[in-house]
Amino acid sequence: MTTTIERRDTGWGFAPGDEIAPGLLAQELLGGGTRYEAYVAFDERLYRPVVVKVLRPGRLTDVGAVRGLQGEAEVLASVNHPAVARLLQPGLDAERPHIVLELEDGPRLSTLIRRFGPLARFALAEVFFRNPGQVLSREQLLSLVWGYDRDPGSNVVDVYVGYLRKKLGDGTIETVRGMGYRLVA
Repeated sequence: MTTTIERRDTGWGFAPGDEIAPGLLAQELLGGGTRYEAYVAFDERLYRPVVVKVLRPGRLTDVGAVRGLQGEAEVLASVNHPAVARLLQPGLDAERPHIVLELEDGPRLSTLIRRFGPLARFALAEVFFRNPGQVLSREQLLSLVWGYDRDPGSNVVDVYVGYLRKKLGDGTIETVRGMGYRLVA
């Protein structure tokens, strides 16, 4: 029996000091997947380290990969939250399509998901962070996070609010009796 191993596209292989794009000098490879790879780079314009997420060489003509990077840039440009790295510069029309992100210390997203659980927890946290001080009903949370248009009769909201309280600390999300929950602003 023969086992076939899927080959990943070869990466750019930038060495420290190599130019990823004009004014962006590679420092180290952070990692990558089948479509993209990410580097810590020095931005000569901003005069500081940044993250550059760049399409892999074999994906330059992959319309889906280019659209994915464009979509990510659009979403990041619309988000303004301290827990999300800011988009500093899109380089989607460059020779090597890329986006430049703020460099944040901390664990990778995959590590956070392993530690804190499924993305529903992050989606719920995002809803609260986008609406600080506003009372959000269970029905609103079910719709915004899980896509339900009616209460399925479960305690999923209560359970996930409990997870968030444990991670964010007591007193950050309060229960407003008979109305819902509120992130204390």
